[in-house]
Amino acid sequence: MKEYRNHDFIGDDYMFNNNPLDCALYDELVEPKVNKENVMRLIANGANINATNNSGYESLLMAVLQYMGWHKVNLNTLQFMIELGVDINWQNDEGTNCLYMACLTREVKCVEFLLQAGVNPNVLMDGETILDWADFEAWFSRTDYGDEAGDNMDKIVEMLKQYGAKFKREIENEL
Repeated sequence: MKEYRNHDFIGDDYMFNNNPLDCALYDELVEPKVNKENVMRLIANGANINATNNSGYESLLMAVLQYMGWHKVNLNTLQFMIELGVDINWQNDEGTNCLYMACLTREVKCVEFLLQAGVNPNVLMDGETILDWADFEAWFSRTDYGDEAGDNMDKIVEMLKQYGAKFKREIENEL
């Protein structure tokens, strides 16, 4: 296993296509201040802004969002990735996408940013929509923790609804 700057170790499943350029791109994108010249150089040399990890579970964008959830979400980085052509609607076989990862961070501004950028709020993931999941998380956070996480999830639920997100039962009724 190779050690990378911004995470402890990446096992085989978490390497991006076994491509060191894609891993280096990840490292650049999770820096607090992204060096755009380095990113452009990596892409010019073959790094893929839409890389997925070896297991196919996580896209580069999802990994960056997950990292930001542990640290601080950088909307400038997300905007830069969109400008570079990242597929904000990519989803894995289970339906998980970047909007779900953003909701996990409970960062309202990040969720709003992705919705404004045009991410699809109505994908099914493991048999439920993101709104189904977020609504449950809001309830759970309020009843178990009663803290800011619950308040943020309530805001996220309302925002998802404003951008057309539906519960699974609503989607099924439309069919």
